[in-house]
Amino acid sequence: RTFEGSLFQRGAIANVLCGANKSAYFNLRSFLELGFTGLYFISQAATEAEGKKWVAGVAFTPFFNRSLKRLLLLPEYANAEQHLSYHQLLRDTYNSISDRTHTRGMPHGHIELNQSNRPQFIEKSLIDFIEMAEQCCEALAITLAIQHPIVLIPLPMDDKFGLNPPLSGFLQGYDVDCLK
Repeated sequence: RTFEGSLFQRGAIANVLCGANKSAYFNLRSFLELGFTGLYFISQAATEAEGKKWVAGVAFTPFFNRSLKRLLLLPEYANAEQHLSYHQLLRDTYNSISDRTHTRGMPHGHIELNQSNRPQFIEKSLIDFIEMAEQCCEALAITLAIQHPIVLIPLPMDDKFGLNPPLSGFLQGYDVDCLK
């Protein structure tokens, strides 16, 4: 589902650059949800059978907050919670983006985001979107790092693979420095 998540991410960027801010947030929320759901299903909080049913389209996508609570029962997340306030970070990011997608009042509606009743590019809206996108990426990267701390060991992927690196989840030095 990595490819589908990247489509949501690209759709969000394309929409915000066109001034379709509300649509951009819908795509960004889908990116966050799909990324989190994938990480949830590869964790010990979900069974392999649950994951297979979801991938096959037989089971519904688990609710975000319910999945987060199940993750926090795992020792690695409980330990991280003490140092990172992981639950708060993920919950605040998800709730903030949901405020925009579900229009929690006028401050999160089309008119406020576009300063008009039609799509148009607004620099402040772009900056707000970029900050939200960074929060989403940070939340997913932290979730991945908690589950698989080995990704925090920088690897010289460019030196080893050149322009054709594997889809591995491993990070290069500059990626690790950014995440830390």
